[in-house]
Amino acid sequence: MERAPLVRVRMKSMDRLDDGSGTEDGRGHRMGGGGGSTFYRRAGAIQRLCSFGGGRPCCSSGVPPCSIVWTPIHPITWFAPFVGHMGATDSDGKLHDWGGGPIEPCAPAGMMFGAPCRYLPLKITDVAAWDAALNQSDVDYLEHMHCMLCGHDCHSHVAHALDLHEYWGCTWHNKIELAALVFFFGRHLGVSGFVATWLGTAIILAIVLAVKFAG
Repeated sequence: MERAPLVRVRMKSMDRLDDGSGTEDGRGHRMGGGGGSTFYRRAGAIQRLCSFGGGRPCCSSGVPPCSIVWTPIHPITWFAPFVGHMGATDSDGKLHDWGGGPIEPCAPAGMMFGAPCRYLPLKITDVAAWDAALNQSDVDYLEHMHCMLCGHDCHSHVAHALDLHEYWGCTWHNKIELAALVFFFGRHLGVSGFVATWLGTAIILAIVLAVKFAG
């Protein structure tokens, strides 16, 4: 069987070879067949199709530069509202979010699981250093396999960028810390962002209370 010709793809400072056998990530970009999380990327595509507004982003993109951004992963977020997909914006406002493969900075509305619904602005004084740290985190995470529970995930990618930048003077940021910060201090992107974040949880809670007190 004749093998398809190799096509050279340039990604940041690294060259990768694609033989056409790769899968696509959450934004429709073709990715190499090895590594990454196929399930995670497929879930991102399904999430966008099932988002509020007939497949359109659940909220408009009003995320400022140099921010942590977050969007729910339905239906997981319905039952655990602190669980979601995380990324970060650079000084130009472009989104960097990792889902198990190469990262291509894009508009925040192109987030893997739909447009951001919450954000947490960072106090960045040296934007060039922040951009360098975020870009380096993108490159470093080309070598990691995605594992949501006990390994590297989207939260870890952002935490690594914060470590490289030595944000708050520390180099031990972690996914639990970031999830808590966004959950308690994250700002909602408008009414639609609030509804997309909490509606499912409110319905589940209402059903539980109705069943409890109905008996």
